[in-house]
Amino acid sequence: MAIENLLKIVIVEDDPSAEKTLRGYIKRFGEEHNLRFTVTTFSDGKRFLSDYDLSADMIFMDIDLGSVNGMEIVKRLRKRDKNVIVIFVTNLAQYAVEGYSVDALDFIVKPVTYYNFSLKLGRAMVRMSSRRDKTIKIMLKWGGEEYIPVSSITYVEIMNHTLCYHTLKGDFMSLGSMKQLSEQLKGYSFALCNRCYLVNFRYVEGLDQNDVIVSGTRLQISHLKRKEFLQKMNFYLSGDTFTE
Repeated sequence: MAIENLLKIVIVEDDPSAEKTLRGYIKRFGEEHNLRFTVTTFSDGKRFLSDYDLSADMIFMDIDLGSVNGMEIVKRLRKRDKNVIVIFVTNLAQYAVEGYSVDALDFIVKPVTYYNFSLKLGRAMVRMSSRRDKTIKIMLKWGGEEYIPVSSITYVEIMNHTLCYHTLKGDFMSLGSMKQLSEQLKGYSFALCNRCYLVNFRYVEGLDQNDVIVSGTRLQISHLKRKEFLQKMNFYLSGDTFTE
């Protein structure tokens, strides 16, 4: 499985028991189908809207979240992310028709059985094959925000706590740390060639002694990072995967 095939799932569920069940089903599905998932959970809809970084492949959304209705959350979400796959998990089956207005893929009615869950997740995997280009939000250094497709990032460099995103659309400056960004992009085709540069293997044009050439730019591969960087690049080129 290629690096990009690490699948990112978000669960928005305020019932700890229901959340535990979904996490267990996701793990079981991954083991049965040889798939790798990362799972992030939110127990509050408002917190999800404020903290969600637009990196998920799919979202399992409860509708009855107390103060904020899950359907309303997805309506707001669609203004920022029109592509993420949404599956509602609920005991409120009357919302099924309304769900299609926010492009929900499906509904799972509680109590959730593994058989039903696996059917819905399998269907989502089919749709997701055409929706792998995800977007991240960055807060610009001089104010405002920008939504950047992950696939458009050629490399990122850090200078004095400022991240510079080099993309196909131009350069964008944002305050942040390379450690946090590396974690956010885990599972995509990125690796550090030294502590200052995070490289997207998609845009690597070649190697020249201690340099990697990324979209025409030479970046130094440090002695400390060389072995790990080359190993990950070989895995990427072979279509294999690596563990962060």
